[in-house]
Amino acid sequence: MDNSNLKILVLGGTQMVGRDFVETTIQNTNINISLANRGVTNKTIFKDLEHIYIDRNNGLSCSNLMNKFFDIVVDFSCYNVEQYKNTIQYINCKKYLLISTQSVLDNNVLNKQDVNDPYYWYCYNKKELEKYVLSLSTDSIIIRPGAIYGHNDYTNRFEYRDNNFYWKNTNNIPSQSNGCVSVKEFSLYLLGIILNINNYYKYQILQIP
Repeated sequence: MDNSNLKILVLGGTQMVGRDFVETTIQNTNINISLANRGVTNKTIFKDLEHIYIDRNNGLSCSNLMNKFFDIVVDFSCYNVEQYKNTIQYINCKKYLLISTQSVLDNNVLNKQDVNDPYYWYCYNKKELEKYVLSLSTDSIIIRPGAIYGHNDYTNRFEYRDNNFYWKNTNNIPSQSNGCVSVKEFSLYLLGIILNINNYYKYQILQIP
């Protein structure tokens, strides 16, 4: 299949999940990929791709995205509404895919409202971000993966030993049954959405697994 006319902007793309998605897309398609990030993390990878340097906490910095058009934007690096606002004002695309998290459904954490818990703020900010995105007229799809495990993991939730991944300091193997998805499975799933994007309507929320 010739996908060379399809232009994708990946926001992020240098850490575990975004990196694997970019690698998977390069290996399986001819899609034209551009990356937008700060150029700080793993800055030596993907040298052959277009790099657009932005800081999502700085609206003026995000103006580097002006005067560009993309068929699809895949956003791995948005954690709050302000970052979204700073970026989206300069983006021109047909479809916007927000990579969110099933943590927005963790009412045990959200209901406690423990402002000293970083995980509470992660859940809260992602949930508010989803609400804001869904309130707009942009053609957006929200994708909620469960806990993602695999190589290049920086979350310190998992460890690799004996040719398997385990939850840290346990003998429990992550699987769909306990709400987990491998980074490779997630990348292939996401790529499948992109290659069949016309089958998905805006404001759709997809949960994986």
